[in-house]
This record gives sequence, C-alpha cells and structure tokens, in this order.
Amino acid sequence: MSTGKMWMRMAAGAAWVRRGLTRILEGLLVVAMTVLILDVLWGVFSRYILGDQSGWTEELARALMIQVALFGSAAAFGERAHLGVDFVVERLHGDARRLAGALAGIVVAGFGGVLVSGGWKLVTRTRLMEQQLMALGIEKFYIYICVPLAGALIIFIGVEEAMRHACKKPGGMAQ
Repeated sequence: MSTGKMWMRMAAGAAWVRRGLTRILEGLLVVAMTVLILDVLWGVFSRYILGDQSGWTEELARALMIQVALFGSAAAFGERAHLGVDFVVERLHGDARRLAGALAGIVVAGFGGVLVSGGWKLVTRTRLMEQQLMALGIEKFYIYICVPLAGALIIFIGVEEAMRHACKKPGGMAQ
C-alpha cells in the first residue's frame, strides 16, 4: 500500500471516529442541557414560589454550565460549525485552501493542547487542596476534569481536520 493511500485510510478512519464522538457528545449535551434547564427552573420555583431556594441548584447550574460550554465547543468543532475557522478557509482556492485548512486544524489542536495542559494543572491543584462543592458534597476536581477531556477531544478533532485538508486533491475533493 502506498503512503498516500495509507494516509487516506487513516484520515477516513479518523473522520469516522470524529463523527461518532461528536454524536456521543451531542447526546450528552442534550442530557446536560435538560438537567441544567430543570435545575434552574427548580431554583426559581423554590426561591420565588416556595420562598426558600434549594442550596444545591446554583452550584449544579454552574458545574453544568462549565461542562456544556467546554464539551459544546468540542462538539461545534466536531461538526465543523465553528464560524471563525471555516469563514476564512472556504474563501480560498486550491492549494491555499488546503494549506489554510490544515493550518487551522493545527491551530485548533494547539488550543486543545493549552486546555489539556492548563486543565490538568487545575485538576491536580484542586485535587491536592481537596476543594469541595459544599452544597453538592463532591470535590471540585470532578467538575474541572472536563477541561483536559474537552481539550483532548479538540486536539483529536484538530488533527483530523488537518489530515482531511492535507489529503484533498488540489481541486478540493478528497483523494
């Protein structure tokens, strides 16, 4: 098998994995958003109707919002729905489009690397300091673990995007 065909198969396999991960993420995000909406509604109801807000609703909403924002950005990259990346790349032609698309994927992967590095530091610090979410009764690092996980997903998606663009023929179609 030639090197070009091997890269094409790897790119196709990575695209398949990306689509699967994105679908899983989207399903989890639907569940998280549903729980977030119900949590906020209960917080409002318990505060204004019952006159005594449940103490855990604010912490749960904050934790879910962090998760939804980070995993939602990974899902958006997975769906190629991030406006800033595609807006510039799609305006170019031929080799310039391929190069810009591959570079955009590398930049996205670099951003994911920053999330993994900084997120891991955040997780280890909060774990060592045994910081707690008092109303929920769990350690904060369980919430913050989403930062390096989302970063790892973004790295994978960025590398897959770079491979996808690098494996295109000069006319723009995949080889």
